[in-house]
Order: sequence, then structure tokens, then C-alpha cells
Amino acid sequence: MNQMKRAWWRLQGKGTATGKVCIYANSTVCEYLDHQSSLANSNTFLTYEQTATDSPRMLSYRGIPIRRTDAILNNEATVA
Repeated sequence: MNQMKRAWWRLQGKGTATGKVCIYANSTVCEYLDHQSSLANSNTFLTYEQTATDSPRMLSYRGIPIRRTDAILNNEATVA
């Protein structure tokens, strides 16, 4: 979660409001984040939001949607 917090702060004030920012994660990471969001005492800023009336709810971190893609492997290097 510290990496997500650091990335969120780096985005602040960079004019990202005009673009579409999202987080891509594989199914293992999405499963972990879903688990973290369901913990009662967890203050992770993870929420489920519905972007459109006919779309399913999407997990997001501080308003940034998290999208699942299995093209990202668990053993890839971390982006700093």
C-alpha cells in the first residue's frame, strides 16, 4: 500500500484531472486489494465505485480505478 500512496501523492498537482488515470494489476493483486477493502478496521482508501449506471462496480484507490489485466506477471519488477 505504501507504493500506491507514494504514486497517488506524485500525481497530485500534475494536471492529471484532464486525462484518464488508472491502476493496472493482475488477478492476484486485485484479490489482495479486494480482501483489504473488506476488512472492517482497514483504512486503505479502497472503495467500490460505479462509473456508469449499466457498468459493474469497480474497485478504486482514492478515486483512481483499478483495472485487472493478467498480462502483468507476479515476478515483474516494481515501477518506481
